[in-house]
Amino acid sequence: MKKVFTVLAASLVMLLTAAGQAKAGMIDFEDISSQFVPSGYQGFTWGGGATDWSWAVSDELDIIFSGDNAHSGSKYAWSNAGTDLSLSDGNFTFESLWARIGNLTAGTAIARGFDSSNAEIYTATLNLTDDYQWFNLNFVDITRWELTNQDNNVLIDDISLNVAPTVPEPTSMTLWGIGILGMATIRTRRRNS
Repeated sequence: MKKVFTVLAASLVMLLTAAGQAKAGMIDFEDISSQFVPSGYQGFTWGGGATDWSWAVSDELDIIFSGDNAHSGSKYAWSNAGTDLSLSDGNFTFESLWARIGNLTAGTAIARGFDSSNAEIYTATLNLTDDYQWFNLNFVDITRWELTNQDNNVLIDDISLNVAPTVPEPTSMTLWGIGILGMATIRTRRRNS
């Protein structure tokens, strides 16, 4: 029986550790087959000035803008017709992105981060050129990120995000523990008989 409780305790620790770790991710748009970023892509709400049409997705081979359109791979997202962009979820950190201006040689855009009370807690001006640049924003514990005041289309690739961990519900944990304990008890009884 001691072995059963050891296995149960070890399994519970592993589950809690996995549930408490933040999910980090790089969004590079390579797996999108549509013309726009689909609703719920990577667990986020993608919107902006033109709602579902704000985040356009193109392939490097599409001759829309001059120069290198994608920072890496072949796909990239861009602000359709220079519209505002937004990205929202529960809580996350918007770490960084690669961006460039569309058809001009230079321009600016304003990145903003909002908390759960819709208060703006971060602001950064992105001075864009016609070559991709890396912008380290590190907007921590936000629920919405926006890109506004654009002079032109902004091309975006390789967004780095860190999503806040989800905490398992106590009821789920209890049921999981009871199930593991029951399986271990059955196994022990089978060995003893």
